[in-house]
Amino acid sequence: MKKSFIVITMLIGFSAIIFNSCSKSNDAAPTPVTPSTPSVTSVVGSWQKNDTTKVLVIKFNTDSTYDVSNSGTSFENGTYTKDASSVTLNATTAGCAGSPGKYTFSISGTALTLSLVSDNCTGRASTAPGVWNKK
Repeated sequence: MKKSFIVITMLIGFSAIIFNSCSKSNDAAPTPVTPSTPSVTSVVGSWQKNDTTKVLVIKFNTDSTYDVSNSGTSFENGTYTKDASSVTLNATTAGCAGSPGKYTFSISGTALTLSLVSDNCTGRASTAPGVWNKK
């Protein structure tokens, strides 16, 4: 009986050691997950540019229309066409009506950069180029 007691005690001891070693967590600190900045791949949406005296917003809609506003007041709208690297704005209102403007564009993260290709509308040609941030 004494031998049985020793064997049972040893089995319980080994079981406790094995159980304890299996249940220990890794002492290494977990690797933190850093949220990534969403990447934008389309011009569709609202983009904001802070000019020296204005807060400009251009909104490209899914139906190929656009609207440009200054501090919430619309001052140009029309239609746009787009290919892989350029967008052409065709205003239907304001002083740029009938004078299409073509701009190359690139998107990096949440920034849209417009660069002038050709535009006879001097107001738009001086305002549109630059970096616009996704709103």
